[in-house]
Amino acid sequence: MNVLKGASVRPHSPRVRVEDIIQIPKEIYESHSPVEMSIDLLCISGMPMLTAIDHVIKFRSLIPLRSRNAENLGSALDKVFRVHNKATIAIDPIHADDEFCSLMEGAADNLGYTFLYAPQGEHVPVARDPEE
Repeated sequence: MNVLKGASVRPHSPRVRVEDIIQIPKEIYESHSPVEMSIDLLCISGMPMLTAIDHVIKFRSLIPLRSRNAENLGSALDKVFRVHNKATIAIDPIHADDEFCSLMEGAADNLGYTFLYAPQGEHVPVARDPEE
């Protein structure tokens, strides 16, 4: 029987250097912008989270929320939008469940995005299904 003595340490993964980051070619983001996005709320171990995925690049975001109110939701959406804005990728429209309608009622006008809400009782499957 082999017994390890002492502590074993997992090797460190290589660091990402600034030189490793490449710019997205202008032709790509111009031909794929604006992108449609789907958002949804879900709970992981009781913690509410906002999940967002765009329909073209398939970039998924998962933002933890303190609570499911409009202020926290607006802050989380702002984080998602900043990532896309930094890459100069416009978002329009945003697909969401009907529950977002009441949460985003006042904030949607300030954000400047078009929200398309699923009918009551329906869901936006793209936001949750990784196969879509």
